[in-house]
Amino acid sequence: NTTITVPVVDNMINVNTEVTVPVGESRTVTGTYTVTQEDIDAGEPIHNSATVGDKTPEIEVPVEQNPGYTASKTADKAKVVSAGEVITYTITVTNTGNTTVTGPVVDQMIGVNETVTVKVGETKTVTGTYTVTQDDIDAGEPIHNSATVGDKTPEVDVEVIQNPGYT
Repeated sequence: NTTITVPVVDNMINVNTEVTVPVGESRTVTGTYTVTQEDIDAGEPIHNSATVGDKTPEIEVPVEQNPGYTASKTADKAKVVSAGEVITYTITVTNTGNTTVTGPVVDQMIGVNETVTVKVGETKTVTGTYTVTQDDIDAGEPIHNSATVGDKTPEVDVEVIQNPGYT
């Protein structure tokens, strides 16, 4: 029964020291690891091991992923009155979770078909245009536009104002 001195090395938490432990006692060595976005995105447990003398204590800390996002769509005008007017649509994707999200944004009406990656806390926008046709004006119905953003379908209507006239 003697006092022992053992090396303690844990590269993950920047520990490299020697600890002297008297008989019947224990010592604790602590360090800090800052979880990265890459850790969260990977979704795998964070594995840590140290070397204490000839022992290798290990621990795994689970990573909780909570992906989430919102998708919305706007048009730069609320109404149109003639063929040839151009409507600019903006699709906005906001990451509301704790993981980076990547997914398709598709809107056939405005020719959008791309994959967007949105980091945690960020917002990405995709825009496209639609030129109003005479058929749209003659129909007199709102111009309905919807997109597919992952599992969401943001949509917007633009009112068509008819002004029949003749001389």
